[in-house]
Order: sequence, then structure tokens, then C-alpha cells
Amino acid sequence: MIVLLHDVDAGVDPFHVTTWHRLGARVLADRLDRQLAAGVSPESSILLAVRAHDLVTDKHRQSLATAIDRLVSEAVRTGPRPVTAVPVSWAAVRTARTELYELAGRLRAPAPVPARGVAIVRRLLTDGGGPLFYAARADELPTATKSASASLEPLTLW
Repeated sequence: MIVLLHDVDAGVDPFHVTTWHRLGARVLADRLDRQLAAGVSPESSILLAVRAHDLVTDKHRQSLATAIDRLVSEAVRTGPRPVTAVPVSWAAVRTARTELYELAGRLRAPAPVPARGVAIVRRLLTDGGGPLFYAARADELPTATKSASASLEPLTLW
């Protein structure tokens, strides 16, 4: 795989992605996702470019959509909920289920989406201090989910 990196002084340069780059992008996925979600350009480093490429694949997007569906299914069912490493705010998930279903639909859409948007969704689903898990921020989940959905606006290539 070849990625194009943008250097303000040198212009656009092609780089061949090595196994080490792929491994580095996996090991540093959380840090790279935070950077992408914050708006750092994927073309600014080879690791960010590799991570962005991985995030926007159909496989990764489908996996995130399935995780959202499971969360909502668990939140609305009766009976005991599964034990998770970080306790989920089930009431917040029930409250935001419409927004979460919309978010899953955006991830499943066939159109290309920005890596930043997928990184935002991944952070929403994995940030233990975020509104999905942290009870004091649970009321922020519908707004955070709408914002994540908006960040998945399909890319227009022309």
C-alpha cells in the first residue's frame, strides 16, 4: 500500500507502507484515533494515514455498527445486563437509542465517510470517561451521538 503525505514545505510525497507501519498503527490506535477525532489530518503522518485507512474500511465500520446494535439491544431488554469492564450507563443508552440506531445506519451506508467521523464514533464507544460509561455525563449521550452522526457525512469525491 502507498499513502500520500502532505508536507507544507515539500508538497505531497508518496510513502510505501511497511509491516512496521501497520503494526505501529495498531499499537498506537487509541492515540491515533484521538488525534484523528480532534481533526488532525491523516496526511500529516504515515501512522495517521495507515490508521485512517483502517478505520474507514467496510469491515471496521460494520464492526462498530454491530457494537452499537448490541448496546441498544442489551439496554432495552429486561433482566440482568452483561457485566462489562467499565459499567455502561444503560439508561442513557435507552434514552439515546434513536440517535444510536441512526449512527449505526450511517456507519453501514455504502458511501465513503471521513476517517475523523469513524474515529469519533470509536472514541464514543471506548472512552471510559465519556457519556456512554460515565454516569455523571450520561445526559450528554444523545448530543454526542448526534454529533458523531454528523461527522459521518458522506464524502463527495467531485
